[in-house]
Amino acid sequence: MIYIFRVDIGYKTGIGHVKRCIAIAKEIKKRDLDVLFIVKGLNNKVSSLLSPERISYFIMPSEVNYKDEFKYISEFKIENNAHFILDVSYSKTLNDLNNFELYIKELKDNYKYVSLIDGFLNSCVTSFLDLPIDILLIPYVGAEDSILKTKAKRILLGENYFIFDPDDIPNIKSREIHNENANKVLITAGGSDPNGLTIKVIEATNFIEDNHLVLKCVIGPEFDQEYVKEIMSLIRNSKHEIILIKRPKTLSDLMTWSDFTVSASGLTKYLLAATGTPSILISIDKEHADINSSFDHINSSNHLGILNEISTDKIAQEIKNLIIFKSRRAAMSKAGNNAINANGNTKVVDELININMD
Repeated sequence: MIYIFRVDIGYKTGIGHVKRCIAIAKEIKKRDLDVLFIVKGLNNKVSSLLSPERISYFIMPSEVNYKDEFKYISEFKIENNAHFILDVSYSKTLNDLNNFELYIKELKDNYKYVSLIDGFLNSCVTSFLDLPIDILLIPYVGAEDSILKTKAKRILLGENYFIFDPDDIPNIKSREIHNENANKVLITAGGSDPNGLTIKVIEATNFIEDNHLVLKCVIGPEFDQEYVKEIMSLIRNSKHEIILIKRPKTLSDLMTWSDFTVSASGLTKYLLAATGTPSILISIDKEHADINSSFDHINSSNHLGILNEISTDKIAQEIKNLIIFKSRRAAMSKAGNNAINANGNTKVVDELININMD
């Protein structure tokens, strides 16, 4: 049995799909099983992500669509006793549902198992299609309430199946909140921060005069250089100590350093909760805000809303609240630890392997 990860990577898609599948693949390899990646998009990124992990891969040209994809994959001469795991761009798939459905049927007719890692709410492909797949994985808070058309053999829903980078797992544990007044703050806004969250949060900290803060700002791999210059200009005029962190190996080390974190409301919020890191979340658009609504019930964070609809004053006030109120930070930390654990990687791989025994 070989496990084939068919993954998308791109400027809009980001690298999250690939990194998640690498985490699953590393757990599979620990069990002495073979993996192979077939990646579509951003050739220059693929090697830097997969080669250090000693994972074999093929690169598929971005112009190959679902209509032609099975024919393209067939040329790789993959054994029939293979398990295909798809983690693809939800937006592209939702715009080509008919061809995606045919493509999945072709895979299922020619290979032993086909599984899908799907999106959530409006990004959920299996809400629209009844696909002949073996395992469906939707690893998000609130996924249990999804209305699905697909009747997979195994359906894995919810945060207990969330996949973490193995390098972060040692930091997933309960933490003690000691400081009465917080002063160490992490700011993280994803790989590119196209909406300017980092700058808005730094500007908000200038309204905080009674406390000296140490801010660590993550500069993602796709940050525009002009944008980084703007950030550096703000740093020179800031009242606080600000340190830029470029391409950190793990985010969890920075989270556990911080007293609390201000973050975009993407998947980073799961690691914040799991590490017991109190947080302020800000959504870059309405879609992210809607997706975050289920996560709000965990109470590990305070979601302020959509970035362009909230003022720097509002951000500053919430930062002040977390600085002052230790009890609030402690409650957030405990809530996150109680809600999210580090067992998802092994649970998902157990299911991928055990389906062979059905």
